[in-house]
Amino acid sequence: MAFTGDDGARLAPPAAASASAPPRPSPPQQRATATVDLTQHELVLDGRRLPVSGGTAQHPTPTGRMTVVAKYPERRLPGASVGLGEEYDVAMRWVVELRAADGTTNYLVALTYNEQAPGERDVTHGWIGLRSADAKWCYQLLRPGDVVHIDRTGPAPG
Repeated sequence: MAFTGDDGARLAPPAAASASAPPRPSPPQQRATATVDLTQHELVLDGRRLPVSGGTAQHPTPTGRMTVVAKYPERRLPGASVGLGEEYDVAMRWVVELRAADGTTNYLVALTYNEQAPGERDVTHGWIGLRSADAKWCYQLLRPGDVVHIDRTGPAPG
């Protein structure tokens, strides 16, 4: 038999990859941090600036540090939270649920009912509304444990 360099033998796997060796821990994933500037009507995440709509003067958006606690591709929320009254529920898309240290809950959502508002005017009952495509992108990027800082750099909406 001529020596060709391929005798059918297979190399043994490295010791670290063998079944008896403990698995190597995965490197920690970097947490995403988003910043919402209610005065500038924008959310900054992963280097992108996205237009947002915040709460009205009667229903202001809470500010401060919030943590992503859950995500829903679609979620039914009480109609009163969007100004429709207690007798309605509203199906919202690309919902990211946020929670503050004091237990206050808020949401990043797709404003499917008013795609023109983000970046232009505040129309929510305190939520952070985004255009559908932007909300979906945030939904895909943010994970539970990620942080969203909500701030107002200028005067409150009035």
